[in-house]
Amino acid sequence: MKPDSGAALGKLGLVFARQGKLTEAIEEYEKAPRLDPGSLSVHFKLGQALEALGESNRAGEHYSKHAYPTQLQRKR
Repeated sequence: MKPDSGAALGKLGLVFARQGKLTEAIEEYEKAPRLDPGSLSVHFKLGQALEALGESNRAGEHYSKHAYPTQLQRKR
């Protein structure tokens, strides 16, 4: 896996999230879709981290991107 790939950034975000470093996790999760716009799991994980920090509106946006992937496919 390339260290600058969307998948690598998603995994780094997961490591931060498991350590309780949600701000750092969010930073990595937000970078990942720019490199891999179709990464649905990153949107879900980003939604979880945002929700845990009380940012439910932003979390909802990412949950929607996870639940309705056709919107992401059109942007490619």
